[in-house]
Amino acid sequence: MNIKYIDNDINKGIKYDYKLIRKEFEKLKVPKEYHTPLKYNLNNSTYYVEMSERSVGKTTNWLLWGMCQNKLYGTVIQYIRQVDSMITPKFLKQLFETIVINGYIEKLTDGEYNNVQLKANKWRYIHVTPEGEIDRTSSKHFMYNLCINYSEVYKSTYNEPLGDLVIFDEFISKNYLPDEFVYFLDVLKTIQRERQNIKVVMLANTLDIYNQYLHELCIFDTVQTMNIGQTTTLTTDLGTTINISLIEPNYNLRNKKKISNNLYYGFKNSKLNSIRGGGWNFTEAQHIPRIDYKSILRNVYIKHNNKLLSLEVVQNSIGICVYVHWAYYTYDDSIIFTLEDMKDRRYIFGLGHNQKVSKIIWTLYKKNMFFYSSNDCQNFLENYIKCCINSKK
Repeated sequence: MNIKYIDNDINKGIKYDYKLIRKEFEKLKVPKEYHTPLKYNLNNSTYYVEMSERSVGKTTNWLLWGMCQNKLYGTVIQYIRQVDSMITPKFLKQLFETIVINGYIEKLTDGEYNNVQLKANKWRYIHVTPEGEIDRTSSKHFMYNLCINYSEVYKSTYNEPLGDLVIFDEFISKNYLPDEFVYFLDVLKTIQRERQNIKVVMLANTLDIYNQYLHELCIFDTVQTMNIGQTTTLTTDLGTTINISLIEPNYNLRNKKKISNNLYYGFKNSKLNSIRGGGWNFTEAQHIPRIDYKSILRNVYIKHNNKLLSLEVVQNSIGICVYVHWAYYTYDDSIIFTLEDMKDRRYIFGLGHNQKVSKIIWTLYKKNMFFYSSNDCQNFLENYIKCCINSKK
């Protein structure tokens, strides 16, 4: 193949013919009930953020797309996870299981290979005999594993001039490392160098609607307005294009999941949404009893991700508790917990330390004496506490 470069400049990277890659992918005949990259025009965006319930084919089919890109152009998939323990052979041993079982490797390699092997973070094609012996191994790897917590190491040691497809898998997780987004972009910059052809794919099961990545990517407000099954594209104020998809399983896949859910997961618990489908994973908040209460302290706030939450200390028939609700203004005498810049003496970093107000507020929290005006107030608060805890690691 005659490889072309952007503006005829090799330093800007390969000028990919995505129609050609599409045709190669279509030859694999992936079942139509699963989500695939075929729905996108990859010339339109830099980032592709996909969120869905489990088992809709996101990771498998982006890997297959990258393997098609590798076949035609030699592209080396850059597979990223949060921490190094997540890219070990023990952790990733089943990553290509569906691809192997369905014979996609034979199709991609014209029968030369039928399996994959992971060594030293490099994935290579191999051929395994009927007796289970490896008799052929590809000389060049088609994918490389990286992790965000090694970002500093990669700066001086890693270089992959053909690493033009980046897949950040499971970017929404239960934990968020301090400044993780910045370190992720550090890894991306190490891969990208100055090439202009990199596509960044970020995949997640829909878990935490207040996850820090949605704020860092400047897509939080957009995601809030989206429905399951919707795709949209936006451009940040500084010019980065992001395609966002909340994937809905098609009819056949929904029916399969319905049978499975009825058999095993038919419990009233919104935390199960990421397992059985049905949207974001919300915690049901305990709401303040609908009786009169007396406000004791109403100048305490949390400022986080450009939103303001009021932690109003009140007394009612239960006793002293905290009523959590949205707020829109602070005042000269306010006490403001934050992880952002300390603008004046009103601000307390994180959860505070020995301040009297901090002890009162968080002691009541530990005693489960927080009540909420809505579920999203609790989810927002929990996200803030999680970020405070992670900031100390």
